[in-house]
Amino acid sequence: MTNEREGWSEPEATEFRELKAAGCKLEAAEFRELKAAGWEPEEGAGGVIWRNPFDSHWYDDLRALAIIKGDEDPAD
Repeated sequence: MTNEREGWSEPEATEFRELKAAGCKLEAAEFRELKAAGWEPEEGAGGVIWRNPFDSHWYDDLRALAIIKGDEDPAD
């Protein structure tokens, strides 16, 4: 089933809603951007963290977004 309003599959929309409830700070478009780039979200004690597909390190959602946009170096 597809969520026509968002253009998402139902599993994708459900995952986004669950992560928002867990404290994800990203908007829908940002969430999709990270997912499309191969990042994997995980619920943590302090909110949502994302695994970088290139180095397998975990970052909070806003830092992960900054990394894929080139605003931040993951080595810092």
